[in-house]
Amino acid sequence: MAKADILMHPVRMRIIGLISRQAQTTQQLAKQMADVATPTLYHHLNLLVKAEILQVVKEEQKRGTYEKTYALVEGSSVLGTEDLSQMTADELMHMFQLFVSVLIGDYAQYLQQKKDRDYNDMGMRQALLHLSDQEFQQFLQELGTFFQPWLAYQPGPERRQRLFNTIVMSMPPSEQTQDEANKNSD
Repeated sequence: MAKADILMHPVRMRIIGLISRQAQTTQQLAKQMADVATPTLYHHLNLLVKAEILQVVKEEQKRGTYEKTYALVEGSSVLGTEDLSQMTADELMHMFQLFVSVLIGDYAQYLQQKKDRDYNDMGMRQALLHLSDQEFQQFLQELGTFFQPWLAYQPGPERRQRLFNTIVMSMPPSEQTQDEANKNSD
């Protein structure tokens, strides 16, 4: 099974999302994913472990069975350039639709839990950057470096979980950009 096929399943995306926030036991996942049957949850966990996207970081014996705690293998849940280049436009659209559906579900959950109508703890932003391919790669690298210390913070009484999503895509050149490129090449 291709990495994209493993990652881009709605149930597995939810599992990865939950485990990416903190290591989880099967019981913790089952409580948060009550709409998923237990055998189905185990099936998807086993696929993710076999694909080396998740790893078992702890096993405790409880009531005659072993309770496993799962964590994300660092960097395993990211599709690289090589993975993406092997996908068709239809597969990429399907992947994006799944991502957006999970994002919509997360946002609906956020709105449902807000009783005070105080929405100053969220934001939506869109920015248009003008970058060469090399500058874009540098931007991504620096963005990753910027996030590393923030990702290391552990849960605490004064800390709330904050979900951060990004969508990055190149836009077709605008007419103005094309005109400027043509002037520069003359």
